[in-house]
Amino acid sequence: FHTRCPNSGKVTVSFGDLSADYDVRAERSKSSFKVLAIGNSFSEDSLSHLYEMAEELGAEDIVLGNMYIGGCSLETHRENMVHDKAAYQYQKNTDGEWVKRDGWSLKRGLADEEWDVITVQQASGDSGMADTYNSDLDDLLQFVYLNRPSERTNVVWHMTWAYQSDSTHADFVNYNNDQSEMYEAIVSCVRERILPNKLIQYVIPTGTSVQNLRTAVGDNVTRDGYHLSYTIGRYTAGMTWLNALTGWDTDKLECDYFGLEDDVLSAIKESVDAAMKNPFEVTDLSAGA
Repeated sequence: FHTRCPNSGKVTVSFGDLSADYDVRAERSKSSFKVLAIGNSFSEDSLSHLYEMAEELGAEDIVLGNMYIGGCSLETHRENMVHDKAAYQYQKNTDGEWVKRDGWSLKRGLADEEWDVITVQQASGDSGMADTYNSDLDDLLQFVYLNRPSERTNVVWHMTWAYQSDSTHADFVNYNNDQSEMYEAIVSCVRERILPNKLIQYVIPTGTSVQNLRTAVGDNVTRDGYHLSYTIGRYTAGMTWLNALTGWDTDKLECDYFGLEDDVLSAIKESVDAAMKNPFEVTDLSAGA
C-alpha cells in the first residue's frame, strides 16, 4: 500500500433511503487545492499552515475547511450526522486567514465548496482502539459519499500521532502511558480497519511523520503533551498533508514566511519523506540530527 495510490473499483453506497454506485477513483485539478477535514483539534493542528505551503508550491485555488469539535470521535460525528446537528465550528481559509463560524452541520459543510479532498479521522484517545472503528465509521463514510459535492472528490483517512511520553492526557492510560505502544496501536488500526475499507482512497501518515521527527529532534514536538507545537509540530503535519494529498515535491519548500532554522526544516523534510516511503513504520533519523 502506498499513500499516493488510492483504492479503486465500483462500490455501492447506501444510507437510509439513499443508494448510489460509485467508481472510487478521482482525478483532481493540479491547480485546485480544496480540502475539508471532518475532525477536531488534531485536524486544526494539521491544517494550520497548509495554506501557505500549498501557495508556495503553486496551488492557485486554495480553500481549506475544518468541521471542528474539540476531541470529536467517529461516534460523535455519526450522531451529529444522523440528527443533522448544527454542532460544528466551521473553520475556513480562502486567503491565508482563518474565519470561524459556529452552528454548522456536516451536510452544510460538505456542500459549501466543490472539495477535492475530504478527510476523516478518529479522536486521538480512540485512535488505537480497534473496537471504535465500527459502524460509526461505516455510516459516516457512506454519508460523506452520498453528500460529497463531486464524484471526483477523494475521501481520505488522516492517521494521527501518539502522545508525548510524559503526556498527562486522560486517555494515555489506554496505552499504558507508553508512546511506542500508542503509535503501534494506531498503525495496527489503520492497517486492519482502514486499508481494507473501499471507501477510503488513501492515508495521510501524519502520525509516522511526527514519530520520525521525534527520533531526530527529541520528544518535544507537542505544546501540551498531545497537541502539536505551533512551529515544528504543526509544520510537519502540514507538509505531510501536502505531500500525501498532491504528490508535489515538498523538498522545494523554503518556508521563508515561517522562520524555521535550516537544520530543523531539513529534519522535518526527512521525516515526511520517510513517512511517505514507509507510512506504517518509524524511520530512525537520529544519526542525521
